[in-house]
Amino acid sequence: MVISIEHELISSNNIRDFEISLRGKMSLASAEIWISEDGTDFPCLGILVNSTKAVVNIFFEDGSNYVSIGDEEQDGYVTFCKGQYEVASYQLIGKEDAIQAILDFYMTKDRSEKISWEQLS
Repeated sequence: MVISIEHELISSNNIRDFEISLRGKMSLASAEIWISEDGTDFPCLGILVNSTKAVVNIFFEDGSNYVSIGDEEQDGYVTFCKGQYEVASYQLIGKEDAIQAILDFYMTKDRSEKISWEQLS
């Protein structure tokens, strides 16, 4: 599995090393993280992180994609990566929930059943 962040690729063949690298990247105050089997293929995850929350997107080869769902009663928008991205507040989940979804993806190459998802396409 490959973690890509700001043009840096981190490859890991075991889940423990992957989790250590992932937690280091998730601790950043702001980040855009991509995760896939080899750094280029589908399925892949796109994760936006701020100091306390994250939003997780999963993209499949057939063109379908999903986004994490947190508190559906939250209104408004949150920006990530110095205003580069704006996401609906209801898509935010806690960092630990995001980490668990990512670790599930590592094992299954599919959406985690531990968080809720909204299909976007």
